[in-house]
Amino acid sequence: GKKVDVALDFEHDQWQYAMKNDVDCSNTSENLERQWSNGSGLASIKQRVRENNGQVAVEGTDTTHTVTVVLPHIKEIH
Repeated sequence: GKKVDVALDFEHDQWQYAMKNDVDCSNTSENLERQWSNGSGLASIKQRVRENNGQVAVEGTDTTHTVTVVLPHIKEIH
């Protein structure tokens, strides 16, 4: 891709981080799910986020590919 948009938001006691690039990723849901298990960086992201009680979403269109990560805010670290 030639362009990436990155956004970090804090709302309702959680962090949301979204990365969107301009790569043609017109994948079906089935193809996107396959990406989770092919040893890509997406598999590592999904594992680490889930270990920290978060969620990951991956979406593809004809012109973009977006990965969104949502993590709860930790108020205290012991």
